[in-house]
Amino acid sequence: MNFVEQGITRRHTFFCVDRERHTHSSAEVIEAVPKVITVFGKQVHGWVITTEEPVIDKTIPLGESLEADELLRALPSETSLVALAPGAGHLRREWPLVRFVEVVNRLVEKEMVTFVLVGGEEVKAKAGFSALSGLEGVIDVTGKTTLGSLGAVLARADLLIGNDSGPVHVAAAAGTPVVVVSAHPLHRLITT
Repeated sequence: MNFVEQGITRRHTFFCVDRERHTHSSAEVIEAVPKVITVFGKQVHGWVITTEEPVIDKTIPLGESLEADELLRALPSETSLVALAPGAGHLRREWPLVRFVEVVNRLVEKEMVTFVLVGGEEVKAKAGFSALSGLEGVIDVTGKTTLGSLGAVLARADLLIGNDSGPVHVAAAAGTPVVVVSAHPLHRLITT
């Protein structure tokens, strides 16, 4: 069985601190509303932007779909699946792994959630990785996916939370909503 979508339009709603950066893309801006949010006790001024864009057709081949099924076989039924992508190409673009642990602990308290940890082998070498991968309710598939099977895993996720990295873009291409924690070098870094 292949997963195919054709002729759809996708809306994205996201928070950012730089409105101009996100309103010059190919996506049509539907709405941009000023907003102040609290992030770990600090107020951050920014914008909630909603965009709309056509989505290209996509197909996930059967083999990669079956591989994703096998990687996620421990996924309990009736739970939401949240993917976590803690890797990034450069250290300054990485949210600390301890923050991902906090997200897991907070969401597990409130929701029926299972997490899938994605990324390459290099993620496993990061300080704090074992604390994250060892949490109850976390399925670790780091270093176990091809690009295609990563897409199939992320297509099954209800949400991806991650650093600005390859898996975030794969999730977006698969139609999965994403929350990107970005410390782009041209923008100020929010520290706690």
